[in-house]
Amino acid sequence: RKIEQTEPNTISISDLEKAYKKADGALHTALGLLLETGIRIQELLDIRKYDLRDNGRIVINGKGAKQRIVVTSPEVSDELRELCKNKRPEQLIFGGYYYCQRELRHDIWAVLRQTGSQCKQASPHAIRHTFATEIAKQGENVITLAKMLGHNNIRTTQRYIDTAQTET
Repeated sequence: RKIEQTEPNTISISDLEKAYKKADGALHTALGLLLETGIRIQELLDIRKYDLRDNGRIVINGKGAKQRIVVTSPEVSDELRELCKNKRPEQLIFGGYYYCQRELRHDIWAVLRQTGSQCKQASPHAIRHTFATEIAKQGENVITLAKMLGHNNIRTTQRYIDTAQTET
């Protein structure tokens, strides 16, 4: 029996940009990283100082012990380096700010609400869906998008391509 896939839950780009501008400190950095890379919330929380590379590249340890490299802007890269300047290489960058997904989810939801966002599910995963849908709208192919998101199965990624095609 085929399970029908629903359209990914996304948040408007304008709401996300307002939230990013309103956020400060570690939340600002976390939101920037989620917006620019589409990484999962747990992948963000698992980033250690030694995962940061030159030119805004970050080693992400994804599901199934798979690693991939994501690239972020100089601004977010500088903020990450500032957050971890007094940390040892093996320490979590967001350790001391967020200890679990629930705390970060709550802060993201709160800052989106402060911007007047009407989104029903203001979650980090909705930010991931928004990232993937926007990249698909730009015409990125399914294989490259799957690699960016750390997906094993192309069918998981195809829904973003399908959503982008119906919206254009």
